[in-house]
Amino acid sequence: MSQKQVAERIGVSMQQLQKYETAVNRISASRLVEIANVLQVPPAELLAATGCYEAVGMDQYNRAEALVEILSGVSDSTLNLLMAMLHQISSERENSGTEVGINSSPLQ
Repeated sequence: MSQKQVAERIGVSMQQLQKYETAVNRISASRLVEIANVLQVPPAELLAATGCYEAVGMDQYNRAEALVEILSGVSDSTLNLLMAMLHQISSERENSGTEVGINSSPLQ
């Protein structure tokens, strides 16, 4: 399938699709899922093709794949709130030196 066909099926220009491919523009989880559906591959396969999972363990790969699936149906406003929450949790973890889980208890 050509880039033009994929772009048409997801409702973006071919130039926009190329910007996603070359990481000039960020891609939302929902858009990534749309592209994966058009190509008939799991969304994680698109991420794996970038080599981004080589730096993380397989367990993280599986969790990331599950998150992409879950987040594909979430509204943009909810995604923005989740991202803000995750940034806060990440900064708390960096400041405390421990991994923070729900209820601020260390993860095991």
